[in-house]
Amino acid sequence: SIQLEGLPENVVPIMHQAQDVTCTMPDGTHLSISRDQAAVLPNFAMTDFNSQGRIRPDNVCDLQNCRSYQSVYTCLSWGSTYEGTIIVQGFDPLKITSGISGYLRQ
Repeated sequence: SIQLEGLPENVVPIMHQAQDVTCTMPDGTHLSISRDQAAVLPNFAMTDFNSQGRIRPDNVCDLQNCRSYQSVYTCLSWGSTYEGTIIVQGFDPLKITSGISGYLRQ
């Protein structure tokens, strides 16, 4: 747990960041974009071996950025309940339905 002065226990403020980006379009024109978002990374990186035995009651998962079904399994296995699992965006179902690679079948 964490306790910051003036805040309830386990409450951490999240600040937003503004960033201006200039994009060059295929026709050579430039487009300026202003982006304002909270710099939050759900479920910081952790190997599947390091995550063994760790359980979270609220498990936020971004499965779109998982590279394999093993990483999908690792993300989902951190949750202690179905109700506490939060998938933040859609993901490619082939990551969990296309079968395993040849070397893992052996």
